[in-house]
Amino acid sequence: MSDNPTGSKIYLQPEGLVFGTIADLAEMQKGKVTLSDSRQGKFSYSVNLYGTEREYCFSVTNIEKKRCAVKLEISEQEPDNDIMIQRQFALLDSMLTITAETLFAEQGKQDRD
Repeated sequence: MSDNPTGSKIYLQPEGLVFGTIADLAEMQKGKVTLSDSRQGKFSYSVNLYGTEREYCFSVTNIEKKRCAVKLEISEQEPDNDIMIQRQFALLDSMLTITAETLFAEQGKQDRD
């Protein structure tokens, strides 16, 4: 078991969508991708923020019925890592909410056509 800070959440979106959104997070933060394995649901990237480099290691696991669990671990021990985990999940949450709203709106349009 790792002593590194971790957090986890369950999302009501399919694994592939969440994995792709995590990849978008890396790009958005100008992160350096250190691991990308969609078959195993592993995605890691490092970001330099305020002179501190952190590596965010995500694991995405399919649950069922288009749901998945996401675990986030930060590789370096820093005093504010708990906040950084919350921030990463907040970014992921907001991006997935936008995606869900867009998909819902598109579905509504198709239903009216």
